[in-house]
Amino acid sequence: WFVDLTKARFTPGPKMTSPRTAHGCSTLHLGRKTFGVVAGGYTDSTEIIDLEEDSPTWTEGPKLPGGSTPGITPVETTQGTYALGGSDDSGYRSEVLHLDCPGNQIQSCQWQEMPEKLEVERSSHVSLSLPDSYDICN
Repeated sequence: WFVDLTKARFTPGPKMTSPRTAHGCSTLHLGRKTFGVVAGGYTDSTEIIDLEEDSPTWTEGPKLPGGSTPGITPVETTQGTYALGGSDDSGYRSEVLHLDCPGNQIQSCQWQEMPEKLEVERSSHVSLSLPDSYDICN
């Protein structure tokens, strides 16, 4: 579904390539284009949609490192799109992944594990990006 919160309008969207539950979603800006990104759930797959196409369709994106990741939360920041936490058979996860797209080409995107980890493992949490003007982290 496409959701327009300014008008409280819900319209049918294209069918995804994989059924999902416990997944996360975000946006990704490459150049002047905006894409939707859905990742994880009880799968290691990512799906990407070009939100500026007249008749957009979901396409398969890069696999998540580490396998199936229910409870992962992607978030777009000024530094790119990241995915945090999630869970697996051993419990909650602390990984931070970055969706790296060399040359701003959607076909070249890969999830890269960052050396930084979450201080506390998390799953099914909320992730949001704060503007730099919120100087609460220093």
